[in-house]
Amino acid sequence: MNRPGLFRLNSLRSRLMLLVALAILPLAMMTIVGGIREREQAVHASEENLRRLTNLAAANEAQSIERARQILVDLASVPDLLGPTSGCNALLADVLDRNEGYVNFGLIQLNGEISCSAVPMLHPVNLGDRSHFKRAIAERRFIAGDYVFGRVIRRHTINLTYPVIDRSGTVVAVVFAAMDLAGLDTFVNDINLPPGSVLVTTDANGTIISRRPDPERWFGTRVSGRMRDAMHGAGRRALVIRDDDGVERLHTFARVGGPALTDYTVTIGIPTET
Repeated sequence: MNRPGLFRLNSLRSRLMLLVALAILPLAMMTIVGGIREREQAVHASEENLRRLTNLAAANEAQSIERARQILVDLASVPDLLGPTSGCNALLADVLDRNEGYVNFGLIQLNGEISCSAVPMLHPVNLGDRSHFKRAIAERRFIAGDYVFGRVIRRHTINLTYPVIDRSGTVVAVVFAAMDLAGLDTFVNDINLPPGSVLVTTDANGTIISRRPDPERWFGTRVSGRMRDAMHGAGRRALVIRDDDGVERLHTFARVGGPALTDYTVTIGIPTET
């Protein structure tokens, strides 16, 4: 006799529960959607902050390279550069003494032989096989070269070159500056990196020329193929990449100056997990 009422009660309870669920569902959905949006906004804000930091690092390094370019432009116009070797050596030694962050300045003849150098040479050195030397002649402009281990000074360097052009418009020699990679690293020392983050600059081949932390450990090593592709990719969008130290990080990328200045790329990566 009580079963019909019981069924009606259960039915009423079910309806009430359904109404409550329907009332709560929009709030729950709004909470979920709001949480997703907040997370997306937080991720976007993190990417933008990281991108600004990366652009700042690239600008600082570009400033150091531009300063080197201007030194070479000025040197190329000094008559003593093409004069007697003793005068040329003295000129370049004076320039080296006056400028921090460099380990040598020199003059390369068209046959590749270094004819004078700020650092005394113990034996003849030929740089005719170096791409930065060949490009400076062929392209008749400043070239920021790839990573090299200096044959004269035995240090991790990048060689920066500029053609010496006579009044007839002919390239007659190439003047170069060897920048110590430890010196290049000082231009990003004021970048405050979040804990666990890395800053890496590579040449066109993906060889590391600047890194924080532990720069000396990484100079001259190459980044992974995926990282190299990301650094040279169109748009250089933000990517999550597992770095060579095994840590997964969110990376943003920036070019160091325009195409006429360098082929270098800088990236900063922050850990995806803290």
